[in-house]
Amino acid sequence: MEEYRIFIGSPSDVQEERKTIEEIIDEMNGYYEHLNVPKLKLISLKTDVRSKIGNFEGQSVIDKQIDDKYNVFIGILWKKFGTKTENYDSGTEQEFYNAFEKYEKDPKSMEIMFYFCERNSDFNEIDGEQLALVQNFRKNLGDKGLYKTYSSIEDFKEMIKNDLILLITERNIDFEDSSDEDELEVNDGLIDLLEDFNSSFNKSILEMGYLTDDIYETERDLKELTDKNNNNQNIDVMKKYFNSVAVPINEFSDKVDSRGTIIVDNLNEGIGYFNSLVDIHGEFILNNDQIDSTIDSMGNCYDSIEELNNAINDLLKIVNGLQPITTIFSRSKKGLEKSLNTFLRRLIAIQKVIKESKSKLLEFKK
Repeated sequence: MEEYRIFIGSPSDVQEERKTIEEIIDEMNGYYEHLNVPKLKLISLKTDVRSKIGNFEGQSVIDKQIDDKYNVFIGILWKKFGTKTENYDSGTEQEFYNAFEKYEKDPKSMEIMFYFCERNSDFNEIDGEQLALVQNFRKNLGDKGLYKTYSSIEDFKEMIKNDLILLITERNIDFEDSSDEDELEVNDGLIDLLEDFNSSFNKSILEMGYLTDDIYETERDLKELTDKNNNNQNIDVMKKYFNSVAVPINEFSDKVDSRGTIIVDNLNEGIGYFNSLVDIHGEFILNNDQIDSTIDSMGNCYDSIEELNNAINDLLKIVNGLQPITTIFSRSKKGLEKSLNTFLRRLIAIQKVIKESKSKLLEFKK
């Protein structure tokens, strides 16, 4: 199976972010080990670039040796832009444009992600010229797509993890050398695959039902919260009350993250079984009844996702409308918004895959 081979372009002031990405990659590879999804591999200057001395610039040595080794570029900038090269204001800038050139030649061959740190720094540590280069690059980058900003390592960790999960879930990169021979190593039999496919989708449907009920309950609670405090003018009472409300909101955010992960994992597992089912048995063994049964399972799952999506959107409208009465409440509100939006994007991506899979299966009807 093709890997997502990641190269990080960044100056020396974001070493903690680089270490964070390395830890997340190890964590995610362990988590997705038994699922039919691409693995993540970090391309490192320590392990993937050898020493080479001659009459040439050091950055050109790096560029030449990693040129075909990565298909995901992650750029990070804070207050430093980096060391000037022959043709660019920094090695990071040169690495970005190398990746962007690959993308322009073949958009399917390269994924580019970029992040800017906005956390505070000691004024004496700031080089005005370097910072101006960062700001100018950021301004120009805005014309090429969406970059993200973060204000702490904790924010960055959550942000990059969510983005890498979305990268794996959406599977939008169709690499040239991806293998057609990928299949689950277990349960290659037709009946086993059908049973495992239905089991995975049924588990996800059950979990989605539970979470949908929880979302509707939370929606009612937040409506009551708004109605109850619209006319309350006592600042101390309001502060105490909203700070206390932040606790269950944080707990619900955790529930969305944990149960959402279970749902997405089951859906991805089911899709993996489906792919094996079609690749191994599709046009040879599957009869119309089996095809119709599988399509029905997909339809039920699709409908459950749609109901959950609607519930999430309804809740987001309420959460977005809540006033940031206290700092603690505002943080819990922001955390819930982030959890819901991340989960919603993942569900929409999976819905797209299910829809395409149903169309693919209909081609085998006799």
